[in-house]
Amino acid sequence: MVLAILALPDDCKTGGRLLILPPLSDLQSGRGGHVDRQTYDSYLRLFNARDYDGVLTWFAPQFEIRFGGYCLTTRDQVKDFYRFLHSYMREEIFVDRFVGDEHTVAMEARVHLTGLKPLAPETAKAAGFERLMTPPAGETIVIPQFIHYHLEGGKFARALCVIA
Repeated sequence: MVLAILALPDDCKTGGRLLILPPLSDLQSGRGGHVDRQTYDSYLRLFNARDYDGVLTWFAPQFEIRFGGYCLTTRDQVKDFYRFLHSYMREEIFVDRFVGDEHTVAMEARVHLTGLKPLAPETAKAAGFERLMTPPAGETIVIPQFIHYHLEGGKFARALCVIA
């Protein structure tokens, strides 16, 4: 497993070794564009509950999520990826440090990944996620991450995460 990022591509046509969490928006509750820790925790509850439709309400109409050489730009791509991922592992996110304003959210987090069942490389490749690896069933790995969200109009239009 790669635990360091060498470069962050500027577009979705090139891939780096990145991992990303889905974006969020403070506008869902009508509070304006500022994303504070309480707002983020509201989003995180939806993500941890695997409420993909709820999570997607926090996305800007046009968005980009970059991770692990992948680029997700549609709601269907986000749902497909996370449904696949979460069928093979449990993911829990713990935020250690957080900074947010009307333009940006930046944080340090620990992502706990617990394997649920084996993921064969050919299965991952057939689903279009050939770079995806999961921990063995029953084992948990902890991945420190730096997560950076760009807000546009109070919603997240870009999400980036670097594995530390």
